[in-house]
Amino acid sequence: MNYSSLPKFIDSNKTFLIGIFIGAGLSIVSCIGIASLLNSTSNSGASNNIDELQALISDEGQLPEVRGSLEDIISDGSPSQRRKDLHTYLIGKDSEELQELIDDSNELLEGRRLVLAQNFLFEHLANINPNHALTKVWSQAEHRWQDLLSVVFGAWASSSLNDAVNAASKLEGSFRSVAVRAILVDRTDITDVERSKTAQILDNEFIANVILSETMVMQLLHRPSDAWDVVLNDSISDDTQADLLSHIASAWISVEGVDGYVPVFRRLFALDGSYRSKLTASVIGRVVAANPQSAWEQAENLSSVEQRWIKPEIMNVWSSIDRQEAFEHVTQIEDPDIQHRVYKSLIDGWSSDQPSAVLNNLQLIPPEHRTDAIGSAIGQLARNRSYDEATRFIQDLDEQGENVVRASESLIYIWSMNDPLSALNWLRANTETGGPYSSISLYMAIEQLSLQDPTQAIAFADANEFPDTTSESIKIQVIQALASHGRFERAKAVLPQLQDPLNRVIYDSLGRNLIFFDRSYDAIELAKDLPESRWIDYFKLLSISWFNANPDELVDTLAQLPNKGVRSAVAEQILSSASYYDHVLSSKQIEYVQTFLEVEE
Repeated sequence: MNYSSLPKFIDSNKTFLIGIFIGAGLSIVSCIGIASLLNSTSNSGASNNIDELQALISDEGQLPEVRGSLEDIISDGSPSQRRKDLHTYLIGKDSEELQELIDDSNELLEGRRLVLAQNFLFEHLANINPNHALTKVWSQAEHRWQDLLSVVFGAWASSSLNDAVNAASKLEGSFRSVAVRAILVDRTDITDVERSKTAQILDNEFIANVILSETMVMQLLHRPSDAWDVVLNDSISDDTQADLLSHIASAWISVEGVDGYVPVFRRLFALDGSYRSKLTASVIGRVVAANPQSAWEQAENLSSVEQRWIKPEIMNVWSSIDRQEAFEHVTQIEDPDIQHRVYKSLIDGWSSDQPSAVLNNLQLIPPEHRTDAIGSAIGQLARNRSYDEATRFIQDLDEQGENVVRASESLIYIWSMNDPLSALNWLRANTETGGPYSSISLYMAIEQLSLQDPTQAIAFADANEFPDTTSESIKIQVIQALASHGRFERAKAVLPQLQDPLNRVIYDSLGRNLIFFDRSYDAIELAKDLPESRWIDYFKLLSISWFNANPDELVDTLAQLPNKGVRSAVAEQILSSASYYDHVLSSKQIEYVQTFLEVEE
């Protein structure tokens, strides 16, 4: 790659470009970002600030006078004035004076002002004596080391690439990576060979390749399509790709204006589904936040399939900026499928962040979407273990005429995972007062209580009945829950407590679950608990589940069934099931099964 034509572009956009680095390299973002606080209208990096000031001096013939201390300069004036005053204040100061100012800054300044001042102080010190600047880094707060290393090595590389690389090679671990990144960011004019040689001091081929890829992408941001391809074709992690593609997408829109949205959206849509979902949130979040209205309007130029995917993503970002405006905009969507997808996405995102706000602002949501909104928000409250708040909302909304059955199911499902007895007690009390009741909710809570404490579950069943669910039915649910989780001995221990211990539904459930847990022998033995007159019905139903789970085993076991009548009935059921599924059984197996089709004399 020929880098000679790119330095001017890179240098003039350094603040933006440096942001592409991740991991340890993210420290560069924070330190360079301070420059934008000094001059909000400029994208120039710190490294050319001194040159600009010298040009100002040449034009005016003398240094403008700066009054006050470093603390005063940092605190007063506009960003652009602070920038000029800071550099004017530091011009002419020697290494010792700059180091004293660094020490003073730790005592006089704090927070963002301290970061701002120190970045400029270290830049000036590194231009005068980079070795002193590097030594001084280690006397600062540890969380500032990576930021300051980026400043020092960026300035150092400008004056002496070889010395900067040599010094970087003596650093350890992530500090060496930070230094190498800073060097390569500053020296965009060097050859590919020099770039590779610089990266190789990391002694880690993978990290070196990642850094080279990152800096290559940096130099292609004025050609975002090419930069995008470089990232996708390189062997870097998903997190790295997401970060780089976010910055490329931003650059794309900077280069092409609002017309850049469409190619970004289409490039994302072209990715494989699972991979696309990993990248979409970070990329869309970056490019939409600045101008959601334009992003939405440009999405109209996509195909209907692409719109169904991208519009919910845009609205998620939009709603985080202005939720009311976002909801109002959704009403203008003509395609009902897209509108439904967008509403669901908005509601789910809002419910996840602010479930109570959703329930207090249902007027923003059309009536046909409120049931979903209420269910989603109540579910989130339950996940937050705000059970009391969730139940109050359900009661209030029920009194207001809202449909809260689905919401109560969401609550019970999550609540019963943690405290099933409390969930059941609330469900009982709520039902007694005429509140919403769902047999699904009852079963979910009974299932969890049965698994945690079967004895307590049976005690609850003995003491309670629900609309269309008797005490006996609840006990049956306890046994079914235990059986569905493979706890057969405990399930059978509950049978004597039933009014009908040989209940047909229970034995069908036990047999079916024994097959599911690969206990076919026990499923056959279970029939011995039943009167012989019920064997045929039991085994016919059992064979349906058995055929679906393991048809070969069923055929092989056919001869072991208890009598000819059972074997004939099961053989008939096997042939019936096989007729719906071609190639499940071989012709030889079919012929074998047919030999059992005899009527018992």
